Amino acid sequence: MEEQGLQLVNKEQYGLVFQRVCYEEEQQREFAKKAVQIIIKTMQRKNIFSAFAEVYENDIQNIGCMKQPGFSEEKEWRICIGMSPELRIAKSATFADFTLSEIKTQCIREQIITYFDLSFEMVCDDFLKEVIIGPSAKVTEKDIYTSLWINEFDANKIHITKSQITYR
Repeated sequence: MEEQGLQLVNKEQYGLVFQRVCYEEEQQREFAKKAVQIIIKTMQRKNIFSAFAEVYENDIQNIGCMKQPGFSEEKEWRICIGMSPELRIAKSATFADFTLSEIKTQCIREQIITYFDLSFEMVCDDFLKEVIIGPSAKVTEKDIYTSLWINEFDANKIHITKSQITYR
């Protein structure tokens, strides 16, 4: 599946945005500058919570889609959800060949994290071609292969490598 297939999520009404990660520092600075201006203007009219909420709601796709330039070889795309978890309790959604789960929680590093599963089950073999393991990840290529196989991907058709880039 080409990126067009995943861009179907952008046309749905579930708060999802699918887009490329930005690795360019100048674009990131411009975004931050505009966000600060919006926050300051909104704080003059409303409270600080409203100011940050306005930036979050309008720019979730940019907030979650920025990385250091050293990672540009990843050519990563992300799916971000800009909908408050409270609005998704006991609701799942199906569109095109995707299913967005009800809200879920898990504890990671002593914090409760809310998340959703987005199922690609019907199209998974069409778009997953490569997995790059992060430089400090403790999982091995064999771990990823096994996980893909357990989750019914054709793991033999997916290129699995470990990144050589450090986070610093």
